[in-house]
Amino acid sequence: NPWESIVFYLIGLSIIGIFISRALPQREKKELDNYSNKKQTLIKWHPSIILMLFAILFFAINLGAIWSFTERIGNATGLNLEDIGNYLSTSLPFQALGAMLAVWIGTRYGRIAPLVLVLLGQILGLYCIYIASQGLEWAFFTGISLWGFSWNLGIAFHLGLMSDLPDGQRILGYVPGVEKV
Repeated sequence: NPWESIVFYLIGLSIIGIFISRALPQREKKELDNYSNKKQTLIKWHPSIILMLFAILFFAINLGAIWSFTERIGNATGLNLEDIGNYLSTSLPFQALGAMLAVWIGTRYGRIAPLVLVLLGQILGLYCIYIASQGLEWAFFTGISLWGFSWNLGIAFHLGLMSDLPDGQRILGYVPGVEKV
């Protein structure tokens, strides 16, 4: 299988991410005297800004790798270009549901637990993409849909962690550049 090394490399990065997630900042609620007298959420402990930028970089590598090879993976599955385009178009609403779920759950489960769930979704989606190359069209569609769903869910929580860091709002301007590296 020509895609085995790429897919298993990305699965490996996701597994490493699950273990590294223990080092991500934990949130705590504190009452602060601010302009609106609302509750604010602060970080109890934080890693360096550079670590967070690398986390987003590796997450973006996953995005670039899959979209760069999607047509070739679909072709290896036995799909023609028209079918690949149809599957990708049909998967977009499922992918968008990830972003909608991020908005709906917000921070009620923290930011770490959803990221671990995202990484598990990435692993399952990538595995479906891997087995799709054995001629399983349903696995191609399922893998792309699940992968995109989890990616769109996850990026919201990555950016949320970044914005919660001290001076995180200013650092968010670097994120698009890091994603495009």
